[in-house]
Amino acid sequence: MIKKILKYIMTIMILGCIVGLVSYKCVNLYIERTYGSVKADALTKNDFFKENKELLSKNKEPIEYVYDNNFKVDEVNIEKVEKLDLNSYTYIKNEITTLNTDYEMASGLKDLLYQTINSYKGNSSVYIIDLASGMSIGYNVDNIYQTASVIKAAYCLYLYKQVSLGQIDLDEKLEYTYTYYNDGTGLVKESPVGTLYTVRDLIKYTIVNSDNIAYKMLHARFGVSGYNAMLDELGIKRLHLSLYNPWGLTDLRSMAIIWQEIYHFGKENIWGEEYLNLLSNNVFNYFKNTIPNISSATKEGFTNDVTISSGILFGYHPMLVLASANVSYDDTPYRQVKRLLPVINLIINDYTKYLVDESNTN
Repeated sequence: MIKKILKYIMTIMILGCIVGLVSYKCVNLYIERTYGSVKADALTKNDFFKENKELLSKNKEPIEYVYDNNFKVDEVNIEKVEKLDLNSYTYIKNEITTLNTDYEMASGLKDLLYQTINSYKGNSSVYIIDLASGMSIGYNVDNIYQTASVIKAAYCLYLYKQVSLGQIDLDEKLEYTYTYYNDGTGLVKESPVGTLYTVRDLIKYTIVNSDNIAYKMLHARFGVSGYNAMLDELGIKRLHLSLYNPWGLTDLRSMAIIWQEIYHFGKENIWGEEYLNLLSNNVFNYFKNTIPNISSATKEGFTNDVTISSGILFGYHPMLVLASANVSYDDTPYRQVKRLLPVINLIINDYTKYLVDESNTN
């Protein structure tokens, strides 16, 4: 009788362990499908987090970040900028291709860019576009990368466009629940479950602080059908999302089209200017150190597997600058992008000198 009871107890315990294991796997699968892989945005012990330790400190007050609101797109010294058909630009794979200009990159600069690209064992891409003249310099701009957090720039562009149409109320409040939790960048994770946030604040945290939880709350509330329709209307090949996952795939051409739209939206609409203000206050702006002395609006994305830096430089001409790298067995994509940006800065300086000389000649 005792043996039967023990056997019965052991059977129940084994079944309980199996049920618990299956439940754990199912819950994690659900979270990953619904809210994206935690690993993709988890804090990792790489160079980025060493350099930006103070920005990620859990001792910070989550709602106290003060951002400037003085950025004016109208200060850009360009009388008229027409939208470029970036999908019509053709680039040679694995070659640095320059289009729509008589500018010729100095051989030393081209060699330096090739050296920086080829010394890295993973894939790298570079894209520079002058929004005023249409000049572009591209290297593998159609290579596919995980979006990481650059998707937030595209999605929040959609939200602000809806605000401008009266379809979204920035004062609507959304509740933070644990289902949105993600141990990555951001401030909302420091708040108690049940905290209410306005849509405006969630967009601010998504852009300024790259807050993963804020982004997931917005994605859950506003969905993807309208967002994907915006991408289709703009002729964007990638960046599309599903309801099950707020992350996706991109290439630099797709992101460049988004940034061009952000620029024109900012020039034409008060809500677009507010959005550019947020992007110009991005605390993870890689341009500030590597391309100094030029105002910029940016959004970066970084995981263990990919790093993307993208944005607008408001210099002599407004220019789009994008650089990306995926994982390498002997290096990190973050370090590679940080190597590419100073080279891009040299190219932009050289190109700006060409523009000034041309202007003085004419």
